[in-house]
Amino acid sequence: MASVSKSFTAFAPAGSLAEGVERTRDWSSESEPGTSYSYSNFNYAVAAHLVAEVSGRPFSEYLALGAATVAGLALGTLGLRRASRWAARRAAWPLWWFVPHLLPQLVVPTLAVLVFLVAPTLRGNTYTPAEVVRLFPSLAVLLTALGVVGMGLTAARVTAWLRAAAPGAGAGATVRKGRYSLVRAR
Repeated sequence: MASVSKSFTAFAPAGSLAEGVERTRDWSSESEPGTSYSYSNFNYAVAAHLVAEVSGRPFSEYLALGAATVAGLALGTLGLRRASRWAARRAAWPLWWFVPHLLPQLVVPTLAVLVFLVAPTLRGNTYTPAEVVRLFPSLAVLLTALGVVGMGLTAARVTAWLRAAAPGAGAGATVRKGRYSLVRAR
């Protein structure tokens, strides 16, 4: 809801990064720092111009390339390659200790499920997952890609953990020093 007690100034988008920064030279703060909040999206405009200048292409074109998705896939691939080493170091851990260490990589897949399946149906909304993708295509691609990588990483780590049995241990659950763990025969 807009406030009628505060004045505001609207600016047309700056044509360049230099023009955007130049506009700030005569700006002053309305209040002492930390005493109030006044929204301004100027920093987003400067960031978009900075990305456009560094990349050498318009920001909208750069955004369409999905640079964040490519970076996420690259990092996920690195995680998949390390999964067996990660699990081998934790092979002696009991299952109840191993599973919570998988939770951080499950955050994005969980978020994807919430955005595509749960949130569209809350409070009487009737969005379908296809409509969510149409409304937020960049978010849909990013969450889907990172969600697939997160689930793949989780599956790889669980598989590697189940294969990394302690030397001389038989298949099944074993108890070592009062701790339960699942092992597989070699």
